Amino acid sequence: MRRTRALYKTVVVHLRKSRNISNYEYRIKIMDRKKIIYLIIFVSFICLILSVKVNINTYQDYIQSTGKTRALFGLSELKFSYKYYFGIISLIGFIVSVNYLRKKENRLLVSIAILISILATIISFFRIWRIFI
Repeated sequence: MRRTRALYKTVVVHLRKSRNISNYEYRIKIMDRKKIIYLIIFVSFICLILSVKVNINTYQDYIQSTGKTRALFGLSELKFSYKYYFGIISLIGFIVSVNYLRKKENRLLVSIAILISILATIISFFRIWRIFI
């Protein structure tokens, strides 16, 4: 037990000397990074759900349209252009997640965040509703 404490104290002393931060501040920084990763996962998942909802609404409008409206559906699809904002939000989450992966922070959580962000970005920027036809 004493050996572990001595090792812990040397690590803390080394961190204090090298970074001029206290042990408490160092633990907070690690916790903040974990919270940011969880936030990225949550926000990307919400963007994924909203993007799927927008694609379903677009598909329903396409099915209900007829003739000329269907031929010019690209113009009536513009009312759903807010879905690109969801893609931008998930793209920002992807960039932050890749940055954390490069810093070797909690690889499992960061990998999950990257996968969900990529999926949300793809669904936001591509017209997935055409697959339903």
